[in-house]
Amino acid sequence: NVSSRIEQSCRTLKRPCLASADLIRSVTLPVEVAAEDLGEVYLRGVGAPVALYALRVEVVLEKSHKAVETT
Repeated sequence: NVSSRIEQSCRTLKRPCLASADLIRSVTLPVEVAAEDLGEVYLRGVGAPVALYALRVEVVLEKSHKAVETT
């Protein structure tokens, strides 16, 4: 039930991917995935607020790549 409410919160919070703090604590995220702390959110039908994180993929540049200047 909580996971369904978190999924529904994607629309209201305008975030494509959300995860609970419990899930974030129990997994190791890949280096290219950033987790933004959204704080505690009240979910419909859930008695206590749930700490949520918004997940997003970030571009990771390897050290061997150099930035290319454009003019």
